[in-house]
Amino acid sequence: MSSKGPGAAGLKVPRRGKKPGGMMQYALFVVVAVVVVVIVAVVVLAGGKKPAASAKKPAKSSRSALSESPAPRRSSRSAARSSRAERRPRRERTRTERVRTSRRRSRRESGTSGRSSSGSYSTRRSGAPVVRAIGTNPDGSRYALVGERYVRNGDEVEGRKIVEVSGNAVTVQYFTRTYTVGVNQPLY
Repeated sequence: MSSKGPGAAGLKVPRRGKKPGGMMQYALFVVVAVVVVVIVAVVVLAGGKKPAASAKKPAKSSRSALSESPAPRRSSRSAARSSRAERRPRRERTRTERVRTSRRRSRRESGTSGRSSSGSYSTRRSGAPVVRAIGTNPDGSRYALVGERYVRNGDEVEGRKIVEVSGNAVTVQYFTRTYTVGVNQPLY
C-alpha cells in the first residue's frame, strides 16, 4: 500500500508565502492609527474646555444709555472671580434641592418614614394607621384621613372596613366586631 501523504504520487502541495499587498496593509494601518491619535488629541485638548456663557444683562432704556458713561473694563481675573462668586450660591442651591428631592423620592419608593428612635432607618411604618382628620366634601359627603389615605364609607384600610364617617369619629368593622375611632387615635 502506498501512503497518501503530501509527497505521494507526484502531487504538489502549495506553500503558504507572504500575502500579496502586505506592505500596503501595513501602510494603511499606520495611516488609520495616526488619524485616530489626532482625533483623540483634538477631543481631549479642545473638548475639555466649555465656551464661556455670556452673562445676560438687562436691556437698558435709551435714556439711561445716554446719561451713563460706559463701565470700566475689568481684568479677566476679576471677571472670572466675580462670575465664580455669583455661580457658587446658585450651584449650592440646586445641589441641596437635588438632594432633597432624591431623599423624598427614595423614602416614598422604599416606604421609610425617616429614622426611628434607635437611630436606624425603618423600612415599614410601625403601628396602626392613625385617623388624622375628618372633613366634608363640597357635595356634603364626609371623608377621613387615615394614615396617608383619604377614605370614605365602604373603603377598606388594612382589612378593616370603614362603615361610617361621622363628624368626630370613624366607625370601623373588623370581621364581626364594630367599633368607633376618634381623631388622632390608631385605627386598631
